[in-house]
Amino acid sequence: MKSKIRAVSIVLFLSVFIVVISFGGQKAVWKGKIEIEDGVKVIKNPKEPLYGEIKFELEEDLSIGNEEDENYMFYKGVSIDADSYGNIFVLDIGNYRIQKYDGRGNYLRTIGRKGQGPGEFQRPKHIYLDSYDNLYLMESRRIHTFDKKGSFKNAITLSMNMSFPFGINKEGKLLANVSSGTREKPTIDIVLIGSNGRKIKTIASFPGQKLVIIRGRILGHYYYNSLLFCPLCAELGIYGYSSEYRLFVINSSGKIEYIIEKDEPFKPITREEKNKSIDGYIEIQKRRKQELRLSRGEVKKGLIFPKYRPFYTRILKDDKDRIYVRRFKSPFDKENGNKYDLFSKEGYYLYRVIMPPIPIKIIKNGCIYRVKYEEETEYLRIKRYKIKNWNKIKGGEEKQ
Repeated sequence: MKSKIRAVSIVLFLSVFIVVISFGGQKAVWKGKIEIEDGVKVIKNPKEPLYGEIKFELEEDLSIGNEEDENYMFYKGVSIDADSYGNIFVLDIGNYRIQKYDGRGNYLRTIGRKGQGPGEFQRPKHIYLDSYDNLYLMESRRIHTFDKKGSFKNAITLSMNMSFPFGINKEGKLLANVSSGTREKPTIDIVLIGSNGRKIKTIASFPGQKLVIIRGRILGHYYYNSLLFCPLCAELGIYGYSSEYRLFVINSSGKIEYIIEKDEPFKPITREEKNKSIDGYIEIQKRRKQELRLSRGEVKKGLIFPKYRPFYTRILKDDKDRIYVRRFKSPFDKENGNKYDLFSKEGYYLYRVIMPPIPIKIIKNGCIYRVKYEEETEYLRIKRYKIKNWNKIKGGEEKQ
């Protein structure tokens, strides 16, 4: 695997390097190791977090959406982000526009529209705000750039399809996740893309998921390993392949700045989990009353499982550049809520975070944002939840 660093490790100072972090007279001792592998710092975190477990206490304080007012009407899908002032941006995909609201949910302005001219788009998918509050809209093969006032700056036409999220630096270079390879041997890559939309280089490459087609059906399950990427501060990004607990922090030229590891055992996928996955697919066929139904033997042949569970399924950040790694959770696990491992921007494992089982879009300004589908109206709502114990979270100021 290209992304792995060949490993002659030099342990700094001690086999266990202890970092003492002080908060108002209270000291916490980080009992991990810091090593150097091929000139790159590796932060090796212990299994237990520095400050233990914390449950985010959420309180809904804002809901945006009204099917009777066209400035608040969302019905075909949305992408959301918030700037450093608390203003909320909503890509309203069905209406080909970006709606801007203040922190109280009041409509401020509309950015963009359907079309082919400057600042216009035809197949909008996602929006993203960088550290300077510049706004980016992603289409299939184009990135539209707006300044913090919402004025159109330029567009980048891409030579390839890339996944969301992505990072972009001051020079307009992109860090992104793309698929490549062949159907027989698919790969997924982290690449650096120039401001002209063409790939400069491949930073890391991992095996993609080979599709098995049974009688025209592509079967899937929850246990695939994924390549995940998240932009951090203005010039950094982080990626990881979920088959190992190893996260790579890279700069805007693709060079690895440091690596974050966590002591975590591999967890085999049990026979019970595999059987439940097969049973679940067969049950879906029955509920949907599909004319073409695959037999249990065919489903078993089409569902190819890795040996171990993935370690994580998403990487997020907040506005303090703390890193949230959502732990893998099987649909057959009985526990409620989602668990995240929370790291400081320097790579220290701070907390095991318990969050409610809601689909989180972003964490900013001490709040969690999500999109909720209202079954009664069939329209979407943007929900903001205040994290009541946000100021009790330690971390974000650590220094080695």
